[in-house]
Amino acid sequence: MSTTTTPGTVNGNYFIQVPDTGNVTQIEIVLGTSLGGNEYLSHVINFDGTGLPSGFSFSRTANMVTIGIGDLTENAAYYGQVRLKDNSGSWSSIYQFVSN
Repeated sequence: MSTTTTPGTVNGNYFIQVPDTGNVTQIEIVLGTSLGGNEYLSHVINFDGTGLPSGFSFSRTANMVTIGIGDLTENAAYYGQVRLKDNSGSWSSIYQFVSN
């Protein structure tokens, strides 16, 4: 998260390194105020960058994907999770993280 010019808000980006760019069809991203929470967002984004919600951005260089999620209310910690869907329709295990 990075600060913005608006007090009490931060700008968020997901940086996701995928193991195999040829076998990923979708990325699920979730962000909340507690582990497993989704108060801020819960979206599935196509790996080609289509299907982004309004205000989101997508870029990919090789196997590094950056998803900009826009401005959020500043919080002491953010709990997130990411998982990938492969070409056969199976979801990967969930990768969870905490950011502050």
